[in-house]
Amino acid sequence: MNKKLVVLDLDETLLHACHEWIGKKPSFVISNAMIHLRPGVNDFIEVISKHFDIAIWTASYGLYAKDIIEELFGTKTSLRFVLTREDCDLITESDGYPAFEKNTQKILDLGWYHEDFIIVDDKPHLIKSKHLNVIEVSPYYGSTTDTELFGLKERILSLIGTDLKYANKI
Repeated sequence: MNKKLVVLDLDETLLHACHEWIGKKPSFVISNAMIHLRPGVNDFIEVISKHFDIAIWTASYGLYAKDIIEELFGTKTSLRFVLTREDCDLITESDGYPAFEKNTQKILDLGWYHEDFIIVDDKPHLIKSKHLNVIEVSPYYGSTTDTELFGLKERILSLIGTDLKYANKI
């Protein structure tokens, strides 16, 4: 494990999936879901993967994630691992609704250390971590004017060579 690791969420972080028309053509369709890629996602993945290892952790089901990853990443990026809903803990949020929590112990169990990875997610409150290695992004719902990944790319590149355990303080 020479490179540091960026763990990316899928839904509302890199893309938006929906079953209703939102006024624009989807990037692709999977199992009746229209998938809208976040603006800049391909460049983001290409640039970040030159400097970091990439992994996916989604609260979505494995089969859906597999299809999305195949479309989004193809063979251009080798992912270190993929974690899905089956790797999350079912919890009840304060509003009484169920949610899926991502416990970073799963990443530690795969051989990574907190200082060597960051997680990028639109729901940081559902990441269980003892450290500050979670970077929050605004949720993406299909807007063509979204610029979130452009700034995020620069922020992540600025973390090269740093202790990622405190990434959201840098």
